[in-house]
Amino acid sequence: MAPHSLNGAYSDGGSQVLWEDGERVFRRGWRLDDNRKRRAVLIVLPTADHPSRSSPDRLTHEYEPRDELGGAWAVRPLDLVRDAGRTVLMLEDVSGEPLDRLLGASMEVGCFLHLAIAIAAPLGKLHQRGLIHQDETG
Repeated sequence: MAPHSLNGAYSDGGSQVLWEDGERVFRRGWRLDDNRKRRAVLIVLPTADHPSRSSPDRLTHEYEPRDELGGAWAVRPLDLVRDAGRTVLMLEDVSGEPLDRLLGASMEVGCFLHLAIAIAAPLGKLHQRGLIHQDETG
């Protein structure tokens, strides 16, 4: 799918950076829905002003399974747009926290098990649909 232009109908200005992986930055922001109401979204965009050639391809690849992902167990891609000369992936914002923010400190066993189940169940759904997570950087 080729990205289309939003003509400024989204904003990441002043939004919270959630996570960066060296190639992409994940931010909380908003976009205007069809009724021109603000809707919270996760915005994924290249970290560099001039991203690598593979960066837009990676965002397109992450957008493609949108019809196979269930909103109850996965963050669903909403849109792939071209804005200010860059490709931007919009994801549903379920108000979660990045996993790395939850790890590192001691955790009660019950909390750990709850978190482990919350991770394992969606991975099982992905595998049932033939989708496999693969870190393309490693």
